[in-house]
Amino acid sequence: RSEDHIERQPSGELRLSESGFGEASRITRNHRLWELYLIKYADIAPNHVDRDADMVEHLLGAEIVHQLEAELDLSKPIIDSPHTIMPTELGLQSEPSA
Repeated sequence: RSEDHIERQPSGELRLSESGFGEASRITRNHRLWELYLIKYADIAPNHVDRDADMVEHLLGAEIVHQLEAELDLSKPIIDSPHTIMPTELGLQSEPSA
C-alpha cells in the first residue's frame, strides 16, 4: 500500500519508510534498465529515453526485469545513460523468482 511508504516524523516532515525506499529504488532501477534497453536496442539517443522510461518503469514485472538484466549483461560496461546512477550502483538484486 502506498500509504505504508511514507512516514511522518515528529517534526512534521515526511520521509520514505524502509518499504518506501525499497519501492523507490526498485522503480528507479526499472527506469534505468528500460532507458539502457532503449538506447542499446531501439537506437534512441540517450537524451530522448527519459520520458519513455517514465511511462514504463512502474509496469515492468519481475520476469521482464530478469530478461532486461540478461539482455543488457550488466557485468560489462554499459552505454551512457542520461543519468549518473546505473542499475548496478543501486545495490538492488533482482527480485527472487517464485
